[in-house]
Amino acid sequence: MKKSPLTYLSQARFTFSAGFWVLLTLMMGCKAITDMTKVEPFANLTYKLKYQPAKTLVQGVIVDAKTGVPLSVPVKILITGKDAGRVVNFEGKAMRDFTADRGNLYLGLMGAVPSVVAPAEIKIVADAAGYIPSSLTVPLIQALNTPFTIRLVKESDPPAGVGVKTEAMPASTASGLTAPKQITVSAPATANAAPVQTTISFAQNTQLRDEKGNPVVTPVTARISSYSTQTPSALTGTALSANIVLAKDAEGKTNVKASLQPAGYLSVELIDPQGNKVASFSNPVTVSTTISPEFVHPITKQKVKAGDDLQVYVYDENTGVWSFEQMTKVEPQGGGLGVKFTVTHFSDRAIGWQALNRCDATYFTVTGLPAGQAFYYVYKGNFSDTDEYRYDGSIGADGSASIYFPGASKAPSGRSMSAEVFTASGFKAFEYKDELCAISAQLKLTPPAPGNTVTVEAEAKATCANGKKFEVTSPATIYFGKANTSPGTWPSTQFGSDGKGSFVGLEPNTDYEARLYYGADTFSQPFKTGTANSKLTFQYQIKGDVSFCN
Repeated sequence: MKKSPLTYLSQARFTFSAGFWVLLTLMMGCKAITDMTKVEPFANLTYKLKYQPAKTLVQGVIVDAKTGVPLSVPVKILITGKDAGRVVNFEGKAMRDFTADRGNLYLGLMGAVPSVVAPAEIKIVADAAGYIPSSLTVPLIQALNTPFTIRLVKESDPPAGVGVKTEAMPASTASGLTAPKQITVSAPATANAAPVQTTISFAQNTQLRDEKGNPVVTPVTARISSYSTQTPSALTGTALSANIVLAKDAEGKTNVKASLQPAGYLSVELIDPQGNKVASFSNPVTVSTTISPEFVHPITKQKVKAGDDLQVYVYDENTGVWSFEQMTKVEPQGGGLGVKFTVTHFSDRAIGWQALNRCDATYFTVTGLPAGQAFYYVYKGNFSDTDEYRYDGSIGADGSASIYFPGASKAPSGRSMSAEVFTASGFKAFEYKDELCAISAQLKLTPPAPGNTVTVEAEAKATCANGKKFEVTSPATIYFGKANTSPGTWPSTQFGSDGKGSFVGLEPNTDYEARLYYGADTFSQPFKTGTANSKLTFQYQIKGDVSFCN
């Protein structure tokens, strides 16, 4: 018999008084209570319930890479990685390959709660109509984990440093393309980067093939994207991060934790009107792309030049895993530098080098923090602002806390890594900027002088959308920010199973908005701070797909 989430008694406890239970037993005699959702001894009684689908939880959003706003369209989700089989959704159902109503996810992890010394890990691959797929590796190190963000590039409105072109391919028969085809796309110049140009060239009679190797003879559209690796806003929409897993590296080693330093990046997809993707070609297709002239080659320790070798890595969007594909050589191209190579299938490709002198994940004990407060910290990598990991934590009574360092390449000359600690509202309280790979496990931070801020103690309560009389508290991630500002820039705070959380470090006498994403719905509540700390009740609704609300 399938268990309801109500069977997780350690997480879903009813706060009934002892007197009520005695009265309920007297009313029902010896009849067994098998379904709490059907017990209605008093018409006006509201049942109070603490609920969470698993002991380990993580929430996140899939956002537009340009605006930072969560997607309002269905998002296809694939969860892979060593702990993917433990993942459940808010309703407690096992989920690995599904479509979310919108760009927000609430995931639980069954089994033992992970820790910094025994972390869990999942990889989330996201795709939506009109967007370029991407993925993110999400490490889980505690019961309530830091929210994650996956950024997807919108084909019709990409962020700065990204160029996207969609163009029809020539007619295709069983013998191949009826004409040659060349498509060129440019990523516009930005304040700190020159334009990037990518060209894809198909020879006549190149046969397009589906996943089964059959010829594709229906009309096909090509979508080509070119990225400036010198522009942080462009890299946020890629499947690169400071830490990835290589199915194979340049030395032939498998399942290697690595960091890639990109000099170039491109994404190509061929698709028919039904959404089916072209999987391979009969003839190699030529790719030509310019690269960043500022790329410092890890081998020569100098800026890249003509004649240098670079590595090409290919991304598998079905698994979210990268793999070494081939070597290529830098050549003069388009008034600058570029590379040229051939491929037999399309996906994302990164041109650069696997980072050297990598240090592994570890954690530090941080002292000198304000005792008992909630905080979050950010590890920033050394290649760009997009190499960033964020984690939530709590500070012990002795003013110490553990912060998790996910590991990365050691910083090249003239650069550094940093760990930054913030209040829950996003105010930077502490910073350590140096070579994290080389320091000891103790990290001392000195508190700054307190600012003129206030705290709002909040409680999030949910009710059933269908009117069932349950008042529910559940772990939740609530985003907040000043009124009339972009939600894409808002920080978030974690609410525990008791529904309580704090918005810390807010400006006095200022209008704010709190926002929670659940399923296809967005629940928003405006509030205004005063000159002193205050309290707030945030209300939202749960639909009937959770057992106690159906």
